[in-house]
Amino acid sequence: MVSNSTFSIPDMFVQRCLSTFSHNQLDILQEECAELIQACAKLKRNKPVLENLKEEIAHVLISSAVIAKMYNITEEDILHEVRNKEIKYGFKTSKGE
Repeated sequence: MVSNSTFSIPDMFVQRCLSTFSHNQLDILQEECAELIQACAKLKRNKPVLENLKEEIAHVLISSAVIAKMYNITEEDILHEVRNKEIKYGFKTSKGE
């Protein structure tokens, strides 16, 4: 299962997406990212699209989880990058914290 304190995507669902749509998952992720950008732009223009924003965030998370599975990117790999960002932004002072 792909999870953290914010979201959780069942591994079986990720596996089914991968087996059903593996031939064009990169295209799907690109499309979902573009739709998320559009939802963000609408919010910036004060249009009430919160439900659309939630939907597009979910779609990007699902597609990202499938891509991670395709390329054997582990949760540890992602957490490593999160820690790097924490250090870069000064949220953590060292890698040991």
